[in-house]
Amino acid sequence: MIANNDVKGWILKCTVCSNIWVLEVSFDIRNVKTLYHFCYKCKRNTFHEVLGRTENKFKDE
Repeated sequence: MIANNDVKGWILKCTVCSNIWVLEVSFDIRNVKTLYHFCYKCKRNTFHEVLGRTENKFKDE
């Protein structure tokens, strides 16, 4: 899973293969249910469920 605590971003889970990975972007996608993105395990574009952030705090909160 996610072993490096220094990685900041959004935790995503592929809806096809259940691979969990971190999307390293700074913008807020907490209200987005799913993203269509390339899955490195499936080797194709699939939907990914947004599970949360690797860090729980935002600078504006």
